[in-house]
Amino acid sequence: MSDREFDLTLNPATAIRVVTILRDFDADIESTDNDTGDARHEDLDAEDLERIEASADDHDDPRLSELEALVTSLSIDAERDLVALMWLGRGDFTADEWAAGRKSARERVQGGTAQYLTETPLTPDYIEEGLTALGYDIADYTQTEV
Repeated sequence: MSDREFDLTLNPATAIRVVTILRDFDADIESTDNDTGDARHEDLDAEDLERIEASADDHDDPRLSELEALVTSLSIDAERDLVALMWLGRGDFTADEWAAGRKSARERVQGGTAQYLTETPLTPDYIEEGLTALGYDIADYTQTEV
């Protein structure tokens, strides 16, 4: 059925939806940066991080509301997989250490996962890299626009 050695509790399409929401949110944050036209997460300074945190606290932002609703609708195991995927993509552990990554995500204090994902630089890239590391083809789960 699948050539993947690792399976997720989290539906990969849901992970890609999280990526899409976060990229849309990040693009808006970057477009409000008047200092440079090429703001990138790895170049964030304290002011940028404060702006991201302030935006994350803005419950009127429909993207953040959608992200919060999506994350809170997940089972606990799927929510942990989402965090573990981000950590895997960030290089905190390898695909061969997936079980340990899941265990670490289980030990993480729960709650606030949507905010945690929003406040972590490069989260969308990390989630995609985590999926790829586990053998998931991103193209299989990405919706194409007509």
